[in-house]
Amino acid sequence: RMAELPDARHALSLQWVFGVAPEAGAHSLSDENRSAIFYTSAHTGVVLDLQSQTQLLLQGHRNAICATAASEDRRRIATADAGPGSMLVLWDSYNGCPLRSIAPPHESGVRAIDMSPDARYVVALSAGPAPQLLSLWDLAADG
Repeated sequence: RMAELPDARHALSLQWVFGVAPEAGAHSLSDENRSAIFYTSAHTGVVLDLQSQTQLLLQGHRNAICATAASEDRRRIATADAGPGSMLVLWDSYNGCPLRSIAPPHESGVRAIDMSPDARYVVALSAGPAPQLLSLWDLAADG
């Protein structure tokens, strides 16, 4: 009976992620408030709280995440992918909410990204054939 399932509104609900995609990088999110790391596994970003052993799952990419960056204060994370329907997403690392998304950041997606220390700017290098493009977004600007 559907009513007895933990979340009957969704056929699938991701609860825990096993595995890591090392090519996308990992970031320490530890500070005076928490002990945590960020990594990716296929299409999902994972914030692992090392003390409580809980995962905050960042979902929404259509393709495997291939590039990541984190702000100096560890509050914001940027993720990007390459392929059809690619996107670049800025996330709040504490609650997992997407703050901004850019779709598509480049025609064939993204190969690499970085973020300014204050998380105001994100730069992305395009994936795919030459010539590669380098784009800069001011995340504080409207739209």
